[in-house]
Amino acid sequence: MNWNRCIALSIASLCLSATFAFSEEWSLFFENHHGIRFYTDRGSTQRTPKGTILVWEKVVSSDNAIRMETLNEADCSRRQYKVLQGTVYGRGVKPFGKSKGWKRFRSSDLDRARHDAFCGKGRK
Repeated sequence: MNWNRCIALSIASLCLSATFAFSEEWSLFFENHHGIRFYTDRGSTQRTPKGTILVWEKVVSSDNAIRMETLNEADCSRRQYKVLQGTVYGRGVKPFGKSKGWKRFRSSDLDRARHDAFCGKGRK
């Protein structure tokens, strides 16, 4: 690949990443008694052809030292979700892969709030 093309691709990728960074719409949906805050990115939520929802979630420690961002797929009709990918930021950056199978939205305060944030309040 020639240098001009390489530079052009680098500039294009920087522009795209800046566009996505500024389009984030993080909305707080839960804070636990330890001060850990849970957010969803309303601007990135998408419905898939199979009827599930893709949504980004961010979890931030009370001292803002550790942050985790995950891309989740939610099957609202079956009250379940799974992590497709994620990254932990803090002391270094640690990407991780998808979860093993679906997790049920349970009756805990966090999971009820997560279900409402992912699927919309009042949806089953």
